[in-house]
Parts: sequence; structure tokens; C-alpha cells
Amino acid sequence: QVKKILRSIGFDAETIRRVSIAMYEAEINMVIHAGGGIADLFVYPEKVNIIGYKPNTKGHIMQVKRALEALEKCKRPVIVAGGGVLSSGIKPKFQQFADKTKLPVISTMMGIGVMPSEHEMYLGMLGTHGKAVANRALREADLVIVCGARLGDRAVAAPHQMSEPTVIHIDIDPAEIGKNVKTEIPIVGDMKNVMNMILDNIGDYTVPEEWVTTVKTWKEDIIGRNRCS
Repeated sequence: QVKKILRSIGFDAETIRRVSIAMYEAEINMVIHAGGGIADLFVYPEKVNIIGYKPNTKGHIMQVKRALEALEKCKRPVIVAGGGVLSSGIKPKFQQFADKTKLPVISTMMGIGVMPSEHEMYLGMLGTHGKAVANRALREADLVIVCGARLGDRAVAAPHQMSEPTVIHIDIDPAEIGKNVKTEIPIVGDMKNVMNMILDNIGDYTVPEEWVTTVKTWKEDIIGRNRCS
């Protein structure tokens, strides 16, 4: 209301901005002088109830078992990790999963940080501005596990160049699953819950050694070329 009044009087945008800041600072000072803190200006509700938004956070155990069966049968799997891995707070468990299985890990831009950059099975970011080894591994993979990522057109600009892999897509938002890349096994749920189910049911699975060696060789070759250049 104050902004509308100031605009009607004829004050310019910069003056209105300064007045708004001054009023906000004055409100903070009043709260502090009353014995409170800045945090007292806003209190998050214990429960959030948004009409039309009721996400499925549990994940479906049968879909997880389907995914693990597909993983057992494949020869060249990779993980694509997005921002959902970080926002769900399961970075340590995700790294545990990758270490246990020896799965090569690729990240989207939002997923940078899911693995230490020096980790032997981390291939870097995929996409237009990503790492060559990450894009190559994605093209050659026969199974892709997408974790908390939407795989936009900058991440996978040409899905037809992939070698028709089986795609397992895990996301809390069903609208993001299969948006850009065809998905055979969708798993709707919070990454935290789904990852717990995967770790509980994966047993002693590890990636075929031939694929691990191939990916490491690609990575070492590219590092060697960069040093030479």
C-alpha cells in the first residue's frame, strides 16, 4: 500500500526502494528492542498444505525391485545425479551406493558436488558445457539411473544419440520423469526414501569389471591429453 501511495504522489523507483528498506529496518529494530530477534518476524508452519500438491514421497518397492533386476542384467550402467540428491540430504548415502557398486557417476549442473571431483568413478558434468568423458559414458551406457534430475535439453540435447539404454528415473515430481528421455522404469518418491530401499535390497551387486576399466581408461586418456595441451 505504501508503494502505491508513493507512486501516486510521483516518487521515483529509487526513492520508493530506499523508503521500503528503511521501513523494513525500522520493523526489525522494533522487534529487537522488544526483546526478540530477526527470526521472530517469520515463523514457518509445522505443516504445509497446498491444494493440488500432494507429492508421493515413499517410492514403490516393486518399482525399486524392477530397477535392481534391470541393473543386475546390464553391462554398462551409469548414474546421472541431479540437484534432488543434494536437496534430499542423502549425499553420504549416495556416495556409499556409488562406492559399493562401483557405478560411474555423472552429474547435471545442479548436481555438482554429489561426489568429490577427484573420485575415481566421478566423470564430471554432462551436457553442452560438460565433460567429454561424461557425455561419452552416457552415450555408450546400456542402463542409466537418473537420480533427482530432469535431464533438460542442455543436459541431453540429442537423446537419439544414446545407445537406447534402459532408463530408470527417480524423482519426487512425476511431471519431470520421461520429459526429455524415454523412461522404462519410473520411480516416484523422495530420493532419501528410494535410496534407503535400494541400499536395503541391492545385496552384493557390483558393476562388471570390464565397464569399470573402460570408463577409467577414458577418464585417464582425457586427463593425459589435457596435460599435454
